[in-house]
Amino acid sequence: MRNCRKWLASLCIIFVILMAAACGGKQKAESVPQEEPSSEAEAPKLKIGVCIYNYDDKFMTQYRGEIEKYLKEAYDADVLVVNGRGDQDEQNRQIDQFLSQGYDGLIVNAIQVSEVEEMVNKCRDASVPVVFINRAPDEKEIGRWKDQNIAASYVGTDARQSGTYQGEIILETPNRGDFNGDGVVSYVMITGADNNPDSEYRTEYSIKALEDAGIRTKCLTEHCGNWSQKEGYQLASNALFQYGREIEVIFCNNDAMANGARTAVLEAGRTVGDDICLVGVDALRDTVGFVEEGTVTGTVFNDYVTQAHTASDVLIKMINGEKTDKEYTVDYVKIVGSLTNKTIGFCVPKTKEDEELQYREELISRLGGGYNAKVKMVEVEGDWDSLVKEINSFAEQKVNAVIIDMSQVTVPEKVEKKCRDAGVSALLLKAPLEGESQETETQEDGIQKEETQEDEEENSAVSAQRAAEAAIDLTKKPYPSVIIMER
Repeated sequence: MRNCRKWLASLCIIFVILMAAACGGKQKAESVPQEEPSSEAEAPKLKIGVCIYNYDDKFMTQYRGEIEKYLKEAYDADVLVVNGRGDQDEQNRQIDQFLSQGYDGLIVNAIQVSEVEEMVNKCRDASVPVVFINRAPDEKEIGRWKDQNIAASYVGTDARQSGTYQGEIILETPNRGDFNGDGVVSYVMITGADNNPDSEYRTEYSIKALEDAGIRTKCLTEHCGNWSQKEGYQLASNALFQYGREIEVIFCNNDAMANGARTAVLEAGRTVGDDICLVGVDALRDTVGFVEEGTVTGTVFNDYVTQAHTASDVLIKMINGEKTDKEYTVDYVKIVGSLTNKTIGFCVPKTKEDEELQYREELISRLGGGYNAKVKMVEVEGDWDSLVKEINSFAEQKVNAVIIDMSQVTVPEKVEKKCRDAGVSALLLKAPLEGESQETETQEDGIQKEETQEDEEENSAVSAQRAAEAAIDLTKKPYPSVIIMER
């Protein structure tokens, strides 16, 4: 009987446990509703690997940032960017890892272009398209991609164009880089890297542009700065110490080195535009600011945005099996300030007339505010000798151009000849013709008179703007010129 009671008690306990489990299971099933299976599975995101030769390069920092941003925004891709640290073996390992992990496509900024063939063969064997950027592979290698129908392409620029543009920037300065007037441009060349096609072309074609224009050149020193701002500074400092004012132009293969050279130029007490020119390539944000303030002569925009977008678009097309070209070239753009040498002389007769004073203020304001030019205004006595004295003075100061108010000059041909003989570009402003308007004392005529005054003020502003534009155009000419213009 005791055993029976124990058995019944155990049976009750088991029953209670089973009921609790059943209730708990029912409550759990109700709290998490079952989702119906999706009829369509989401397509996996594309996985793109990007190999950059070195994160220390400021230009490639902008470039890689634009690639990553564009691929994510335009194609919703998963992007992994890696740093080769200037080590080709490291970059080879990174490519191997991308291929072994099933990445859909690669963008590669090769450390050594001599290794491109091996990289392409690896990608071809893994059926992974690859786009090379920034550093051009050998033309024979690019031809192989076409002949063997390999899914590879190159997106870059023609480095010869960037070098040519550097030379043209110097040619567009008032003295064409020949500050001491000896007929020879004496320069320092700071190159980017040894055995690098971009560096070699920029070095060669910057000087070729000068020589093709008939300019004789003299290389004082040429050293490799490894694309580094620090090394650009050191090399420029050494050259400025050794050669001093014999240096008329410093060419840098990129802006990072030009920024370093700029610091050295300032420390040496030299003034860009007055006694030296300095040019770079890339149009880094800092460098463009230096161009605007006049402490760098100019730079050449290496359009990383268009290149980044083109490289990304081409890679996606190849991944999708679309036909693409094997090479894409993006043009460079010259970046210079409003004026290379920012001083304009202004010869005016003495006067107290409000209209005349207002016109002068308007012209000076437009030159300064619109074109960042410095204006040196001098009042001239009414005699010829005083005017000649001021023209000679501006010629000695090497201003870019002179504006001469001709309202009290009776023989403009003499002024024109004097300016040409002095080697001064000049804008000769002839006095406006007298108006023939008549006034009456009626109220209606009074209203008309107010409108005429407003028109005159507007005409004065238009005239000042035309004069300012003409003066700026004179500063861009490589030889002295004279323009005669009516106010």
